[in-house]
Amino acid sequence: MKPMKSFEVIPVVKSRCAKMSRHYNNLLEEFDVEEIHQFRLNVKKLNAFLHLLNAGRTTTKKINLPKNLHAFYSAVGELRNLQLHGEHVQRLSKQLNLATPINYLQVLVQRQNEIKSDIRTLALQRSLHTSCYKLIASAPEKVTTQAIENFVSESKRRLMKILLAESYTDESLHCLRKILKDFLYLWSWLDTETTSLPNSAGMDKGVCIVLSERLGDFQNFCIMLQFFDRFLSNRHPTTVEVIVLSALRQHVQGEKKGLKIKLSVEMQDCVQKKLDNDVLPPNYQYQ
Repeated sequence: MKPMKSFEVIPVVKSRCAKMSRHYNNLLEEFDVEEIHQFRLNVKKLNAFLHLLNAGRTTTKKINLPKNLHAFYSAVGELRNLQLHGEHVQRLSKQLNLATPINYLQVLVQRQNEIKSDIRTLALQRSLHTSCYKLIASAPEKVTTQAIENFVSESKRRLMKILLAESYTDESLHCLRKILKDFLYLWSWLDTETTSLPNSAGMDKGVCIVLSERLGDFQNFCIMLQFFDRFLSNRHPTTVEVIVLSALRQHVQGEKKGLKIKLSVEMQDCVQKKLDNDVLPPNYQYQ
């Protein structure tokens, strides 16, 4: 891979903003699940690029997503989670031969409608065009070699700190996925030396992709459990629908536990490869 060219920075930001804008306009029409996904995907790729540009910069000089864009991104993300959760609940109910929890699904739809109203309000407060203009205007003319080195060094430190931990929490697995996703989004922008980051952790690109996808499945289980817990926390435990939802929750909890065990094994395998390659002592700690 060739190193990133200095003139490529502004075109990348403009291109990502153009793709965001297309999906932004489409999702506001019908709030389609796939349009929301594509919009958020392009925001994530843009944000990963900003992480690269910001590497080594002081807080006051960092380029961040405008607050209104971040708020819009979060709102449509919550809407999509609700949409997918409703689909998962119906699918699992059928799969497990349980009664469809109609009231719960209606609660989800009601919450979706509330968020759609919030999203429309956010769209009226400031246009995406304004946010993109602000980003383009603040972007540097070039990305420095030092920034790339800083990004790789910091990413490697965070990655290995998680992999070498004594145990993995839900939060640390979520952070690990973010690190891997950022690097995968930036893969084509980094030269062959810097793409040694995952290899230095006992991973190649294929392993990064598979692991990030499984971590995504794990995060989906976490989100489902959060929705169930919100609803079940103040409901009488003997009602028929609560019994159904409790059964669904128990099933998801079991799936999550099983996947976490598989992830732990795969991550420990990466750690062992790292130790074999570097001949580090088993109790080595990344600070």
